[in-house]
Amino acid sequence: MIDYVADIELLPVSDGARTFWSWRSRFRTPPGRERERAALVAAGVYEAGFGAVRERLRAVHPFSRGGSPESAPAPH
Repeated sequence: MIDYVADIELLPVSDGARTFWSWRSRFRTPPGRERERAALVAAGVYEAGFGAVRERLRAVHPFSRGGSPESAPAPH
C-alpha cells in the first residue's frame, strides 16, 4: 500500500454502555492490484485490529459481555 492513512472515531452510544467505532482508511495501490490490496486491508488490518481490541477489552473487563463476576477467571 502506498500513502496509507487511517482515521478512527469513537462515539458514545446513548443506549447502554457501548461505543460506536468508525475506522476509515485511504491508500493507493499499484495499478491492477486494487482488489487484492483492499482485501488485505479488510482482513489484515480491520478484522485483525477489531479482534485484537476485542480481546484486550475482554482481558481488562472480563464480564462486560454478559458474564458475571462468578464466571470471570480467578486473578493471578
